[in-house]
Amino acid sequence: MPNIPPALPRVLIAGSRAFADYPLLCATLDRLLAGPGPWVVVSGAAGGADRLGERYAAARGWAVERHAPDWDRHGRAVGPIRNREMVSGCARAVFFWDGHSPGTADAIARARKAGVPVEVVRYADPTPPPNPAPIAAAPPSAGAPLPPPAPRLLDRVRDACRVRHYSIRTERAYADWVRRFVLFHDTRHPDTMGAAEVTTFLTHLAVDGDVSASTQNQAFSALLFLYRHVLGADPGKIAGVVRAARRRAEPVVLTRPEVTAVLLKLPDPYRLKCELMFGSGLRLLEVLRLRVKDIDLDRAEITVRMGKGGKDRRTMLPEAVRPRMLLQLEEVRRVHEADLAAGRVWLPEALARKLPHAAAESK
Repeated sequence: MPNIPPALPRVLIAGSRAFADYPLLCATLDRLLAGPGPWVVVSGAAGGADRLGERYAAARGWAVERHAPDWDRHGRAVGPIRNREMVSGCARAVFFWDGHSPGTADAIARARKAGVPVEVVRYADPTPPPNPAPIAAAPPSAGAPLPPPAPRLLDRVRDACRVRHYSIRTERAYADWVRRFVLFHDTRHPDTMGAAEVTTFLTHLAVDGDVSASTQNQAFSALLFLYRHVLGADPGKIAGVVRAARRRAEPVVLTRPEVTAVLLKLPDPYRLKCELMFGSGLRLLEVLRLRVKDIDLDRAEITVRMGKGGKDRRTMLPEAVRPRMLLQLEEVRRVHEADLAAGRVWLPEALARKLPHAAAESK
């Protein structure tokens, strides 16, 4: 490492090894580093963005601080250790990221956590590094399929939720909060933002939006999910958020005669649903998703499948509900037989995907 005066500001230039767009790098750095005085370019001594950053420094006569990985000393932990050393003491960090490199994602997270101003440039369809003897590629044929477009941010949020088997309501809520977060900051990509922007947005919800504490917590959880599980980055320490005030309200509790009077006013099947919620302790969606196979009349039990938190549990079937439950089961049987006669039967989740293969095998 060269002997560099400590007074000079340091800028970390790093990113994916496949990055080769030198004009884009020059245009970005000319915009960010404009001003009097030279900079010291901090480099990870790797290919791609690191090497182009050194080239940019050499063209301007700036010093380069190289942090070559010491594999013999640190082994597989060399990446995080080198990222920590590079981030330390930097006045700015610029990353050219393809959205997939885990090493770059770790460096971005460490820079944000250290309070370093971060600029993330997301580039698409990276150009491979030039070969010593480049070979001209043949032009694509007219019928060649185009590469699929990169997934949008909200689609990535939904995919991450479904991989983790989150409920559809949680998925929709998280996607909506991410959309509102991006729009609040003038459609900036979350890669270019961090803890400061998250704090500003959450404070806006409490001060200007007058949301409840639970709503603000839901927004906070959605943004943490976005950075940790979708972008693969840590936004940094989120502090100084103005918290929404929690209001303690006394619950309204009905007496047993009042509950009975309300239930008697309801027609079926709504009465049956409310009786199951009251007598069996089922949530609304658990009642709506209840299936015939999960009702055990002999044991007077109901099995709740995939309840809150993705857990199963058993609860009692009240004796007073049995007559209306039998009528509802008979109605469901009649609808099922009509669907069979019409050739349409709904199958849950992945079973429906196996239906064409099963039909083909039966022929």
